[in-house]
Amino acid sequence: YRALYRLVREHMDEIASVSARSGVVPAFANVKPSTWKPPRRFEDGDDAALANVTPESIAIDRLIDAAEATHSDSLVVIKDKKVIVERYFGQKREPIGDGEPHRIETMSVTKSFASLAIGFLLADKKIPSLDAPLSRWFPDFAKDPKKAKITLRHVLTHTTGIDHKPTATVMNHAEDRLAYVRALPVVDEPGTRFSYNNEATQLLSEVIAKSAGKPIDVYLDEKLFKPLGIRDWSWERDKKGNVETYAGLALGARDLAKIGEMLLARGRYEDREILPESWVATSTGPSRPTARPSRATP
Repeated sequence: YRALYRLVREHMDEIASVSARSGVVPAFANVKPSTWKPPRRFEDGDDAALANVTPESIAIDRLIDAAEATHSDSLVVIKDKKVIVERYFGQKREPIGDGEPHRIETMSVTKSFASLAIGFLLADKKIPSLDAPLSRWFPDFAKDPKKAKITLRHVLTHTTGIDHKPTATVMNHAEDRLAYVRALPVVDEPGTRFSYNNEATQLLSEVIAKSAGKPIDVYLDEKLFKPLGIRDWSWERDKKGNVETYAGLALGARDLAKIGEMLLARGRYEDREILPESWVATSTGPSRPTARPSRATP
């Protein structure tokens, strides 16, 4: 049985391809999703799990292996509003609050939350447009010919042209990261070259704080976290009190999955509007310049 399972797993792609061409459906494909169990249990000695092997469960098994091999913090898979996989890697799972695992440092996923904050501010008409110049929030930028051309859209698409390092290590040591970024020169014409830029993204901390009248962590707690029932989270600040918008947000894996569900549902969660429908329906992502990427940071 173990040998059969491994054989099926290794050749699942070929089996699926032949099945698609011939119209012959393997018998194990008829198992209902409600009976899914991670097939890795079978390798641990549970022979009964063989009855639950499906193409989908083998794919999930591969996903679990890949998540572990790439040193992921966790893996949560939700199907039809049910959690079918929840795994944690490399950390002890201890309850916090109502039993959720430890918070996960989201690293650069924090940038996506900064983008969501911008979306809320656009919907509330507290920001006029993505093409608003940064000099609206940083008046000194108007005095520099290149910085005067930088727009909010450029920040969100990593095309500001602001000088940056391959990683955020240098900026991480700055006591005032906002002041550090504001002093950096513009080395490329804004809007012409994509280059992943932690430094420029930190400018969103000030943009959001000035536009919302409160820092991003407080703002998103009101607009996003509380409406979704997310209670346990943390957000890093530098020594001057600036909230990090390039990294620094930490929250539970299930809460991250919950936000993913909301985004897939175009801003709705459990029949409630979280992101304004008018903004979601009319929002079109800005195109990326065709210039070659440079110094991208994982």
